[in-house]
Amino acid sequence: MLGLDRRAFLIAMAACCAASRSSSNSVETINLGAIRWDSWYRKAGESVYAQNNLNKSEFIARAPKHCEISNLNIYCEGSVAVIEQEIKSAYDAGLKFWAFDWFPKGSSFRSAWDLYQISPMKKLIDWCPIVNLSEIGSANRSSREIEAKCSRWAELMVDSTFFKVSIELKKRPLLFIYYRQEEMEKYHGEIGALKSNLGMLRRMCSNLSVNDPYIVIFDPMLRKSLVNAIGADAVSNYISDFRKIEHGNFAQLNEQVVNYWVKMQKSGAQFIPISQMGWDTRPRKRGLAPWESDKPKSANEANYYYDIATPEEFAHQIKQAINFIKEYSSLCPSKTILAYSWNECDEGGCMLPTIGDKGGSYLKEISKLKNL
Repeated sequence: MLGLDRRAFLIAMAACCAASRSSSNSVETINLGAIRWDSWYRKAGESVYAQNNLNKSEFIARAPKHCEISNLNIYCEGSVAVIEQEIKSAYDAGLKFWAFDWFPKGSSFRSAWDLYQISPMKKLIDWCPIVNLSEIGSANRSSREIEAKCSRWAELMVDSTFFKVSIELKKRPLLFIYYRQEEMEKYHGEIGALKSNLGMLRRMCSNLSVNDPYIVIFDPMLRKSLVNAIGADAVSNYISDFRKIEHGNFAQLNEQVVNYWVKMQKSGAQFIPISQMGWDTRPRKRGLAPWESDKPKSANEANYYYDIATPEEFAHQIKQAINFIKEYSSLCPSKTILAYSWNECDEGGCMLPTIGDKGGSYLKEISKLKNL
């Protein structure tokens, strides 16, 4: 009888292990996150320009659904209730985190993060930042300023809602950093100083019993040598690399996005693939934002854009990214996809519910991937 019990136990354990292996290969193990650029939660400061960019009949449907419209004028103000609706819709779709473009305290672009932070529902979806090199450096090389900045990030990473990727059984805080050579020189001086400052951040995390951050550099050239030189972990980018053409369709853009993943893989560096649902900056090109540098130089350039994906096309691209990660798992240990974007509504595509898509069809299509 004892032998039979032991045999039954071993069979049960084998079944459990098989189920575990099956689960580990499912899309549920993939971390899908989305970029947030939050100009829709306070009509003040530079957010005014972004909102005004959509004050045209052909673009107004792109505005988030909480925005009000009167005579083609858009007015967008956020609230905890608005953010909580977004949290629920993101959670229901299977998103694991939002990657917030980071702005200073008091900026209108920071309003959504502030509202998210005071919501009790924030535990449903984590967050991480996309920062400039200034956030871990100092223009005058002040060691006190650098220490204060690194200490603040380490303290934020302690929180349970700061998104952490699981690598070799360790939960590591995810940090995206834009790399621009001119900013590196301005705030760090040289590569060695940047590496030292990132090392300080890692030590501060260790002192707070936080695992080593997983630092991902946004570098369009996808240089493994740069990742190694500054002591980062992986490479990615805000958008993919693509040609400027007059009114391209999404299939043309999608092909270039997938080719960009191949470039990431061939770089030999660990990477996080970027999924991109479109690129249509015509609202910005026709707007008056002082920070918009991509003004058309000719009539043809004014029509350089790609169609935004249909919900089905975007979900298919994310499925492609999932398969790519599985194929090159050794270079994608974070099992993470960064999607462009949650709410870059006047630049190139937004998956959140909008005035033209109040039912959130993009999120509904993405949610179907959970059941594959």
